[in-house]
Amino acid sequence: MNMRSPKLYIAAKSSCLSEQIFILDCNVAERTAQIFLEPKKVGSGAYLLGKLTAAGISIFAPAAKAKDYARRLIGLLVENGIRTVIPDEPGWIEMEEGKYAFVNKGRMTWKEIVGSGKSHEAYCGMQ
Repeated sequence: MNMRSPKLYIAAKSSCLSEQIFILDCNVAERTAQIFLEPKKVGSGAYLLGKLTAAGISIFAPAAKAKDYARRLIGLLVENGIRTVIPDEPGWIEMEEGKYAFVNKGRMTWKEIVGSGKSHEAYCGMQ
């Protein structure tokens, strides 16, 4: 596999914390890749392999084993995922424990993730 230093973020929409997407950050060759994964599809080896391949990540194994390796890897990363809240848009958002944070322009927003086609569908209510 040509991917290094993977980190998976379990990103929740600030206005609906049950609406989530997984964001996989990793290094591929000399660049950083950011892969958006729909939580309800990560059980599919074909889906994962397609997303990884599109980002330039290769798993050096026969297709059936590569799908299994991809499922196992993402499963482990999800178990150890870093929870974060993605704001709907720039401005003040309420964080966990009733704290507030100001989100400047330039920080990724939920609208940008979903609107850009990076994620064709987010999900709400499934954990």
